[in-house]
Amino acid sequence: MGVVVVVMAIAIGMIAVAVRPEEDSIAYHRKKYSAAYHGWVWDQELVNKARKVLGQQQRWHTDTKRMEHHERALIRLGYLDERTVIVTNCPPEKVRAAVYKAAANWRKGVGSLRVEIQKNNRLKIVATKRDVPGLEEAARNADALESAK
Repeated sequence: MGVVVVVMAIAIGMIAVAVRPEEDSIAYHRKKYSAAYHGWVWDQELVNKARKVLGQQQRWHTDTKRMEHHERALIRLGYLDERTVIVTNCPPEKVRAAVYKAAANWRKGVGSLRVEIQKNNRLKIVATKRDVPGLEEAARNADALESAK
């Protein structure tokens, strides 16, 4: 009986190790990126549980530093891609809004999307590798439409 329990414990341990995503895998970094974006960190969860018990509003925060770390890893692993678009004909805020609108209309399930306005009228688009070309085109089209007016 004792041997069976030991063998089962070893088998369960091996399965747990095999199923757990490796710490440098796309699955691992996607999970951690999402957790950082949504503010799902264990200490914040404890605080929110206490707030709920006390009848206070729960709060979440984005952990930008962790999010950037996992975003860099996802770019390195080839899941995400980033492109820089130079905006010449209209305010970058307008082009960024057009990119987000295009992503919402153009395909449900755009995996991950961040559009950052940088210096000198540049937009940095970070999204899943399959989505970046279409989003880059949406940015260029929005900028070109403004010049056609």
